[in-house]
Amino acid sequence: MDLLAPSVRADYDGNEPGVANTDALVAPSVPGAAETVASIGTLNELVETFAAVLENQGPPVDIERVIDGVARVGIPASSDEAKFQRLTGALANRAEKLLERSRTDQPRAALAQLALAWTRGLRSTTPQAEKSLADFLVFRLWCASEQAASRVEQPLVSLPTSPDGRIDPQEFEARLAGLTDHQRRVAENDRDSLFHLDFLLASLRARGGGIPERMLIVWKKKTWEAGGRKYSYHYPLLEVNDLPNPSRFDPAGLTTAHFSATLEMRRWCATVNPHWSEGWFAAGCRDLGGNLDWWHADWSTRAYLEPLLDSSIHVGDMGALLMALGIAAKEAGERGLATDALLAAISGSRVDAAAFGRALSDAAGSGAIKFSRWAKQLYTVAQSGAAAADAIFRAVEALFETGRGRENGDFGRMVELEYELAHLTGLKLRSPGCLRTLGALKVGGKTGRAASELLKRSTIVTP
Repeated sequence: MDLLAPSVRADYDGNEPGVANTDALVAPSVPGAAETVASIGTLNELVETFAAVLENQGPPVDIERVIDGVARVGIPASSDEAKFQRLTGALANRAEKLLERSRTDQPRAALAQLALAWTRGLRSTTPQAEKSLADFLVFRLWCASEQAASRVEQPLVSLPTSPDGRIDPQEFEARLAGLTDHQRRVAENDRDSLFHLDFLLASLRARGGGIPERMLIVWKKKTWEAGGRKYSYHYPLLEVNDLPNPSRFDPAGLTTAHFSATLEMRRWCATVNPHWSEGWFAAGCRDLGGNLDWWHADWSTRAYLEPLLDSSIHVGDMGALLMALGIAAKEAGERGLATDALLAAISGSRVDAAAFGRALSDAAGSGAIKFSRWAKQLYTVAQSGAAAADAIFRAVEALFETGRGRENGDFGRMVELEYELAHLTGLKLRSPGCLRTLGALKVGGKTGRAASELLKRSTIVTP
């Protein structure tokens, strides 16, 4: 019985079947802000963690622990030269071999340069780019490398206290209090200081800031002809008010900047401005939304969706829209991750039916959505439990209220989904606009029957 569609099961016993397999899906989660990040305590631990980070390019919190550990533990340890060379020799050799490659991606390249600066005192050229979060983090790693090569013993203040990148404000103030007056003054105010970017990052992680008043996703359509046939696709533009010119001295302003990077680099970038997750999700809407049908392989867009699994992360309009776009993605990994994120957000009461309904409507108006993908993924979420099923039913009803996307050839899949959800939940339509949309559909077959049954099951008497 559980394998049958809810509308079919209802025909066997005459009763609404309710939500089947309520334990089949469990809302996924990732470590949240409640976890505490431990700093590196010994030279042996630093070398081991550095070696792992150099190979794996993450996780981001371990990259941060390594940078902090080099400044706090690694530089003082270099005074015992014989022991230092014995323990760090293999790390230095590995870093050297990585940099000998014709191309080494970030953040591995910058981490290898940090390793050689620390172990052998080798210095690298100053970075030039500063137009994205990736550029900012590479520049900050260069500052750490210069500190290590020059053997300047001064602790850094930007190590997160939680895996998402946040720093406890009291801990941040305690770290500042541990600096001398001169060190603090230089770190805060001197742009040429090796410690200024570290201070900016720490302040952003502890205090937040730099949030513009308005963000908007605007969709455009591109058409072209090839071989006598016309092709088109829809792509989004992100409009953000009052953003400053790109600069490494304003990492908050770089949150929504477009850039190309590896998955590991993007994951690290997600920890720069954790108090403004909506800005990160907005950038994800632009980058993922422009590649829903996988015009080019870009595995790094997963980094925009992954924070949505964290129960401590707020989901606003941009986060909800990112999930709506994600479940429409052609690439199975993105689509599945977005589905997990939606399930986690609904289960954790971080997004409700009204908010997700607005997201569905905004995405449907883009012209870029394949409703067959939506129907499949939304039904999967609805099967996880009564709360999820009710939320999806009302969200789809909100979509029908606006009527957006009804001109698409596969819009009928959403009508058929809503019909199954009506049987699954026992809910009835209550929106006049939704009834008008369904009543105006001139279709037959399965979609026509589903629309007719939904109208009969509404709480409003139609004329």
